[in-house]
Amino acid sequence: MRISSLIDLFRKKDNRQQRSAEEVREVAKTVDMSLPEKHPASGYDGIYADEDDFRGLAKRCALGDADAMLRMSNMLKDAGQEEYMLRGARMWLIRASVYGSGEAREKLEAVPDNEEPYLSKQFMIPGEGNAKKRCPGEVMRKLGLLDFTEDDEYELFQLNKDRIYVASRYIGYDSADEDGFGMEDYYDYYFFDEYFCLLFKIAEWSHSGFRNNQYRIVPTCRQRRREKQEMRNKGIL
Repeated sequence: MRISSLIDLFRKKDNRQQRSAEEVREVAKTVDMSLPEKHPASGYDGIYADEDDFRGLAKRCALGDADAMLRMSNMLKDAGQEEYMLRGARMWLIRASVYGSGEAREKLEAVPDNEEPYLSKQFMIPGEGNAKKRCPGEVMRKLGLLDFTEDDEYELFQLNKDRIYVASRYIGYDSADEDGFGMEDYYDYYFFDEYFCLLFKIAEWSHSGFRNNQYRIVPTCRQRRREKQEMRNKGIL
């Protein structure tokens, strides 16, 4: 199925009250575009002509601003020194179309459908698909997803159909006991909303613990997402 058809299905099913692009832009004007201390503004090595503009666009993309997503796509394409940058540009073009940019949709129609984005089509449509991808944090940040940590590597996937993204980071394991039982891998789990904004983290959780309890934490994800949306609406995020 063409990505444009997937987007149409998503938007048809999406009956939530979406703010207009104008409202999003007005909120974005009030947002502090500086990076939090945990994500120092370094590591871009002159990739972007205007790093302040890049970080500002990244923050506005995190508000759901489709126009900013389109500008981010153009910025990555212009800076496309590496293949992942060009694939990142296509990723943001799809995201801009998903969230209502008519200009992005027109551009997307002109792009061959076999040109893959950095994150697969399943990742681009919130709540669709069960794909997984290993993602270096450094690359995710260079593509404008600033809630990832530069020095870490993650496995990214979606949690059910609830528009929740999960990134796991391997941290170690417990050895088996003398009878050969009890070996367990441990991860940090990061939970994101559909705009890849971090909701919360569960540290040092076993793989079996996550597998057995992942759907029990969905209500917590929903509550944190509501709180984050309220902060967006007030322009304080």
